[in-house]
Amino acid sequence: MAQRVVIYEWASSGGLSGPDRLIFQGDESVMTAIKREGRAMLMAVCRDLTRDDRFEPVVLLGEGDFSLPDRCQVVRVAFGEEIHALEKHSAEAPWTLPIAPETKGVLQQRVHRIEQAGGRVIAPSADWIAVAADKHRTIGELAARGIAVPAGRSVNPGEMVPLDFIRPMVIKADASVGCDGLEMVFEGQPSLREESTRVEALCAGQPVSVACLVGLKKILCLPACLQRISIGPQENHPSYKGGEVPIALNLAKRADRLAYRAVTAMKDATAIHGSRVIGWIGVDLILGDREDGRDDRVLEINPRITTSIVGLVELSHSSLIGAMIDLAEGSDSIADLVFQSGCRMRFDASGTVDRICDDDKVF
Repeated sequence: MAQRVVIYEWASSGGLSGPDRLIFQGDESVMTAIKREGRAMLMAVCRDLTRDDRFEPVVLLGEGDFSLPDRCQVVRVAFGEEIHALEKHSAEAPWTLPIAPETKGVLQQRVHRIEQAGGRVIAPSADWIAVAADKHRTIGELAARGIAVPAGRSVNPGEMVPLDFIRPMVIKADASVGCDGLEMVFEGQPSLREESTRVEALCAGQPVSVACLVGLKKILCLPACLQRISIGPQENHPSYKGGEVPIALNLAKRADRLAYRAVTAMKDATAIHGSRVIGWIGVDLILGDREDGRDDRVLEINPRITTSIVGLVELSHSSLIGAMIDLAEGSDSIADLVFQSGCRMRFDASGTVDRICDDDKVF
C-alpha cells in the first residue's frame, strides 16, 4: 500500500488567508515572487513524487485552479483554516513535506506545528531552521568551521552601515527568502532598516546553487544549478529569474565539494543541541574566477525545497523526493539517481522549462 505524503506549500495551501497574510503587505513584488515560485515548486514536487508508486501525494490547496497529476489527492483548505488543515492531515500521514518562506519565521512555525501535531516532517527540525534562517548566524557558524564566506557584519535595526564598509556591498534581511529584502549598494549610504540585517562585500563570480538531500546517514548532492539573477548598477534590488542545470563539470565539482562541506559543517554546528537535519537543503554559492576554487564562497543555506527543483525534476529520471524520503528513513544505500545526459534544463521562476540539447535546439 502506498504511503501518503502530505504536500504543503504556504502560498498555495491557504497561507495567504492565514495569520501570516500581512507579512508581505505593501510589497507586491515580493508577494508576487513568493506566489509564483511557490506554485512552481509545488507543481515540480507533485510531478516528481507521482513517478514513485510507493507514495501517494496528498496536496493541501486553498483557493485557485491547479493542474496537478492525476495521482495527486487534493484536499481543499477552507479560508482561514490553513494551520488546522496542516496539523490534521500531517498527524494522519507517514510524512509531510512543507514548503514555506523563512521570512518572519513562517517555515519554522509550520514545521513546529507539524511536530506538535505528531507528524513526521521531511525537513530539518524547527530549531535547526531557526539557525539556518538567520543569515548572519549561519555565516558565523560556517566561518568558524573553515568554510569560505563573504566578509561582512550584522547591522541592528535603525543602525547605519559603517561609512568605510567596502562598496559594492549587499544588504539582506537576517530572516528572508529569495531576493526579499535584498539590496545592492554600489555607492553612497543605504537607507536605514527596521529589521536586523547582514551587510557583506559583493563577491564577483557566477551564482550557483546546490541542492543536498540530507539523511540520517548520508548527504547526497544533486547536480549544481546556475542561477540567473538580475544584478548591476541599475539593479539595486535584484530579482531571481531562474536557472540552468547541469553546469560545466569543473564548476560542478567545485560547487558540490563546497556545498557538501557547508552542510556537514552546519550539521556539526547544531549537533550538540540534538537538532534533526534531514530533507532538502539548498546551498547558494558564488564560484569565483580562480580554477582552484579559492575565490568560491558560500552565501547562505536554505533549509527547504528551493526553486532549483523545477529544473532538477525535469533532468532526473528518478524521483528526487522518493530518494529524500529513503535517506530520511535511514537508508545509506539508495539506488543511484539517473539524470539525462547531453541536455540542459533552462527554467524560469514561474516553472517554465526549456530543454536544450547538444545541437542547441530548444524543445
